[in-house]
Amino acid sequence: MSESRKVPIVGLPTGVPGPSVTARPSGGSAGALPTIRVRNKNEESEGPSGSIGPINRSSLGPLVAVGFLLLIVVISLSVIAYRRGPRGATTADAAYGMVTRIASRLGFGPRPNQTVYEYAGVLGEVLPDARPELQTVAQAKVESVYARQVLSGDRIQRLRDAQRRLRVSLLRLAFRRKERRTRRRR
Repeated sequence: MSESRKVPIVGLPTGVPGPSVTARPSGGSAGALPTIRVRNKNEESEGPSGSIGPINRSSLGPLVAVGFLLLIVVISLSVIAYRRGPRGATTADAAYGMVTRIASRLGFGPRPNQTVYEYAGVLGEVLPDARPELQTVAQAKVESVYARQVLSGDRIQRLRDAQRRLRVSLLRLAFRRKERRTRRRR
């Protein structure tokens, strides 16, 4: 039972290999391996039917431009929606709450020992352009919450206008990092 298996010896090919190289089975395997095609550097890639082809930098230009335009549109719509503000009834307490909420998120929240007028004064020093609106909101807050006065229609309209202007003015606090750092140390 000591039959020896004879394996055919295949000689090495001579010359330069062509564009396709066929792998030969080694040992006693029964079938040939699939053909492997070697691409030259100058050949274009052949993708499946319906493929776009290679992407180069010149084809990305229009995509970047469209993306940039979409970003501008989204930002513009969000600014318009933000400036229009809430649609509900404006109260002095809600207006003051909006001021403290935005300012607190940007690092300029009220101290526990500050009165409404003191806090409006501190924010007025940081944002001198918004000082009249801050005083309008602070005065309405004190009169309606602490003095329990009912604000007239004219005062509510001035409060609504002040609140709308403050929503944008308070965003400038994000660029006041130096004051925020010194304020935290106090």
